[in-house]
Amino acid sequence: MKEQIDKVSKFSMERMEQSLKMEHVKKHAAVKKEISPQCTVYEYPMTNSEMNLAVAEITHRYPDSGYAINHKSSEMGYVLKGSGKLVTETHSVSLSAGDVVYIPRGEKYYWDGAITVVLPATPAWHPEQHAVLSGVPKSGTTEVGV
Repeated sequence: MKEQIDKVSKFSMERMEQSLKMEHVKKHAAVKKEISPQCTVYEYPMTNSEMNLAVAEITHRYPDSGYAINHKSSEMGYVLKGSGKLVTETHSVSLSAGDVVYIPRGEKYYWDGAITVVLPATPAWHPEQHAVLSGVPKSGTTEVGV
């Protein structure tokens, strides 16, 4: 039994060491995805399961209606250029270049504006954990950081 535990521990350590190695992705290697007419995302392919990164160029509202949600990853958004807002069910925050926003896992949200956002996610983001939910955003959201 101890031998089996040692094998599992060794395998786990090897996997962890692999994910802790530095990775480098050149801009030309980013995968361009047209998410909607108003949202283009550049995904930077990484093998790291702990974290990854994408850059989103949003020209109006994303999603077009309803909310987006990430069921597994939390995301940080750094506004690279432009301005707009991020709206959740309870808050609305105005954003411009240099601002940072945190979106916890499970938070319903939408973006609105002409804005480019750098989006690191942890654990690493995958399409199957992202969803667009239909529905009308609630009125009565609170404007934050005005």
